[in-house]
Amino acid sequence: MQVDLLLPRYTREDFDLRPVRLMSSRRRVHRANETQGLYYHWLSHERLLRGVPARSRMRSLVSIGRYSRRFFDMLLRRYWSTGVAMYEEILLPVACATAGAAQCRMGSWSPGYGLPSVPLATPFRFRPEYDCEEFADALSRDTRKLFHPVKSHACLVEYLDRRGM
Repeated sequence: MQVDLLLPRYTREDFDLRPVRLMSSRRRVHRANETQGLYYHWLSHERLLRGVPARSRMRSLVSIGRYSRRFFDMLLRRYWSTGVAMYEEILLPVACATAGAAQCRMGSWSPGYGLPSVPLATPFRFRPEYDCEEFADALSRDTRKLFHPVKSHACLVEYLDRRGM
C-alpha cells in the first residue's frame, strides 16, 4: 500500500461538535451543547478552515504516523511557505484531504474510513500515563497494544535492561 499520510484514525469535525451525553458518577445524564465541542482546536482554526468542505474537515493523532516526502513537499508549497500555521492534528489530515488523490493519498491504521488500512496495533490506547507494570506486561506478552505516550523512561529502560537489550 502506497500512501502519503498514514495516521491511526480520523475524526471529522461534525462528529466532534455533536451534542454529547455525559454520565456522572450518580448515573444522571447531562447533555453538552454543540458550542462546547469535544475538541477545542476547531474554534481556533475557524478562519483558516473557511471554504474547506465538511467531508475534508478532520483531525487525527499525529505523533505516531508515517509521512511521505511528497506529502511534506505539498505542505511546504501549499501552507508553510505562505505562512499558514495550524495545529498539526488538524492541518495534516485536512491538507491531504483537500489536496486530492493525485497529490496526496491517505491511509489509516484503523479500518472503516474508506481508506487503505494497515492494522498495526489493536487496540490503540491513550492515557496521560501508563502504569509501568501494565506497560511492561503487555510488552513482554507481545499483545500488539500500542501505548501512547509512555511517560516513564525508567520503566522502559528497566524493561530493556532485564532483556539484555
